[in-house]
Amino acid sequence: MHASTKIGDVVVATRVVYYDLRKETPEGTRRRGEEREAPSAVGHAVNAFFNDHGEPATLQAANDEGDFLTHTGPIGSGEAVIADAKSEIIRYLKAYNDKVLAVEMEAGGLTQAFHEQDGPQAVRGWVVVRGISDDADDGKNDTCHDVAARHAATVLRSLLPYLPIGSS
Repeated sequence: MHASTKIGDVVVATRVVYYDLRKETPEGTRRRGEEREAPSAVGHAVNAFFNDHGEPATLQAANDEGDFLTHTGPIGSGEAVIADAKSEIIRYLKAYNDKVLAVEMEAGGLTQAFHEQDGPQAVRGWVVVRGISDDADDGKNDTCHDVAARHAATVLRSLLPYLPIGSS
């Protein structure tokens, strides 16, 4: 979605813009996005990772695939599969925050689940590590899912030592 992200890159997000909240009117759809942010301890951990590795971070892929870039910034999430670069949802997300790096379908549910937790056993943190597998355009297909997943796993493995342990 963002010009800086390419297929095979990875986005690490501690902010998710949930785009599916909306009002349907005779004049058209009025989007009511909601931004969800990870706890500050997770944000500090991700910042420390990028301070150590640079922004964007260049990491070595397994299987001799070469290097790939890892970015940090907000992502958009909702229920729609987007296969049109000129989608109204893409326009909305770019207007909401011009730094939204990618769009996907799972992080909105993840952030909502964490938001709804309560009590002493609640887990208090999340981070999204998302491999970019397509450009959310009419060329959308599954050919790069494996590469995106491998690259995301590589980033997660490198990021884990930075993340806080426990329920705070």
